[in-house]
Amino acid sequence: MTHTVVVDPITAELFEHLVDLAHEEAEAYLGHEEFPLVEGRPLAPGARYATPGGTTEFTVEAWQPGVRTAGTYAERDESQGTFALTGELSGGRSSRALSVSVEAEPGPGGFRLRRTGGDLSADVAAWWAGVARDREDTAAEPVVSGRLRHPMVRVWLDLTPGPGPDGRWSVRARLRVRGRGFGWLISVFTFLGWPYVRRLFAREAEKVARTWDERVALAKAMTDDELRAVIRAQIRFAAGQSSRNP
Repeated sequence: MTHTVVVDPITAELFEHLVDLAHEEAEAYLGHEEFPLVEGRPLAPGARYATPGGTTEFTVEAWQPGVRTAGTYAERDESQGTFALTGELSGGRSSRALSVSVEAEPGPGGFRLRRTGGDLSADVAAWWAGVARDREDTAAEPVVSGRLRHPMVRVWLDLTPGPGPDGRWSVRARLRVRGRGFGWLISVFTFLGWPYVRRLFAREAEKVARTWDERVALAKAMTDDELRAVIRAQIRFAAGQSSRNP
């Protein structure tokens, strides 16, 4: 199923500025007493940072802003299981590409159906080319692709950007769902309830578009100090330190 939304744009300059700020704030936080270096050399391949309790850690694979930044963020809980997110941002300002993969495993004796995984890839350079292309060009290919893996279902999502009215962006989302094992029932229910599923997908896509517009407006209105504060708070939240004072 497909649905197209129209969203407010951001400039490549603002995107790159946010990438630069995120690198700077991450560098300032990694090695802080809340998230100290426990193995290797600072920001070198193999460097590992972890919370004092050791439940949250980040391992550096590469740290060369403007060339390649990659690493794995992991959470471990004896009862809840593990969560790992591996991300990579490669290329310079004219050739950015992003990839993310996620794996979640239940704890000992946990329910097998809680095991999930997924991956996402985005050709950022192709996105900028897509929103700049001729509106009559309908041969564009998806530049963002995501996949969710679960023992009972597989979900694929593709996004294709293009120019929209009044300088905005048009983004076509395509969703595919396929059941596995007993999950074939999901495919049957999707087929039988197709009109409802399409409306639900469209409603959720429009909700995401509205949230995007709100956040773009906020980002454009913020000063660098305010943007840094937001990024810093998100980093500390990911590290499980959001309740502590800076």
